[in-house]
Amino acid sequence: MVKTGMGICIAGLAVSVLSLVPAVVPVGVFPWPVFVGSAIYFPGAFLAFFSSRGKERNQVFNQLRLVRLGFVAVIVIAVTSIMRG
Repeated sequence: MVKTGMGICIAGLAVSVLSLVPAVVPVGVFPWPVFVGSAIYFPGAFLAFFSSRGKERNQVFNQLRLVRLGFVAVIVIAVTSIMRG
């Protein structure tokens, strides 16, 4: 269950990275894939976190933290491109 949840989280991050592809979201337009990716991420994060036990839960939490940092990076890049564009 943990691997399934992490896979869903990474799929959500991959969807949000699509907001950086100009063919999907033109420059200066609202980056909708970030919000779709977030909607995919949350159920996966809950599944991964609550299906783990003990010390494994801390490891899963650290892995989820890295995925969230990826989301922050995508959001910062998207906002910067909107402000420039």
